[in-house]
Amino acid sequence: MKYISTLEASEKWEVSERMVRRYCTQERIPGALQQDKTWLIPANAKKPTRVDAGEVPEKLSPLARKLIRQKKKKNYHGLYDYTQINLTYSSCRMASNRLTRNQIETIFKKGKVSVSFEPMKVSDLIEALNHSFCVDHILDTVDEPLTQKYIKNLHYLLMFGTVDERKKRVTPGQYRTKNSNRRETFILPSDNISTSLKKLISDYEYCKEVDRSTILAYGHYLHKALQKSSRQKCCPDHAGAV
Repeated sequence: MKYISTLEASEKWEVSERMVRRYCTQERIPGALQQDKTWLIPANAKKPTRVDAGEVPEKLSPLARKLIRQKKKKNYHGLYDYTQINLTYSSCRMASNRLTRNQIETIFKKGKVSVSFEPMKVSDLIEALNHSFCVDHILDTVDEPLTQKYIKNLHYLLMFGTVDERKKRVTPGQYRTKNSNRRETFILPSDNISTSLKKLISDYEYCKEVDRSTILAYGHYLHKALQKSSRQKCCPDHAGAV
């Protein structure tokens, strides 16, 4: 098969060379190959048509609509990209994941793992990928009500395929049981999880205003309830807020 450069493709399609490279990174040109950081495009490839992000419900907030549009367009240079990488990294760090932000970014954008000077845990890699799946799921179901079933589904997406699941240390999509290892005293006892979350969800849904502190407090509480164990210390301010 004959290939042409991004410059030749840009002249052929009457677009900028930067746009052609974006088409390649977004996997919108079938058969395009990358060799030594240079894209090779099939000579008979057709110019990608404009991506239709589809109808985004008007009832959603401007922020949610923007994220959904960028996600559908596979825009890895905008707010969606920033949100995916930083939410994944922050959540992984709370779970004692040792991957750096740069490694998370490489995994998300290129599906590769950057070199590290220390051994990597398999679960760290799997959980990083699963975190990105969770963010996508939240965007896909942003207009659905928050329920315990929804939270369990996120937990299933997060823990599926991890070493902890294979060794039966954790059951994806299920709350902890009395037999679970609860090392830290501040983690919520298993008997209280369902009742406490039911009240928390009810209070959250009826909040007239949801600010950053509310979200942080809610996230802190969920980690206490759902994590098998954690190295983070309890924050009195957040604990009191929930």
